[in-house]
Amino acid sequence: MDKHRNVSKNWHTPSFPSEAVISAYSYPYVDKSTEPFTWGEPALHSLHS
Repeated sequence: MDKHRNVSKNWHTPSFPSEAVISAYSYPYVDKSTEPFTWGEPALHSLHS
């Protein structure tokens, strides 16, 4: 256990979540369109790989 504790002090992990994710969540881009929303048909042929 002591060996693991000493080794784990040297671990470096990137920040999670990234600053970009935090910023996007905190200040989302919202479309300000006043047009009513309508559903469309999906382009199924574009979804096939």
